Amino acid sequence: AITCGFGQMTPEEFELAKALCKRWSKESLGIAQSVLVEGVDMSEVADKFDVSPQQVRVIKKRFEDKLAEAKVKGFAQ
Repeated sequence: AITCGFGQMTPEEFELAKALCKRWSKESLGIAQSVLVEGVDMSEVADKFDVSPQQVRVIKKRFEDKLAEAKVKGFAQ
């Protein structure tokens, strides 16, 4: 598995980013948590949630972007 971006996320970081994901489905949040917090391989997550590995990559990237956005907002306050 190829990993890039922030690497693994702490549960606290996950909750910080999750606060900005108002319209995300429970499935998408579960996918993000499995990959980023629990460190489950993306292909395993794709199988578990019955989605394509590409969808997992997209959700992972979008969630990482939300964390970056949350951190920027946190510093701006």
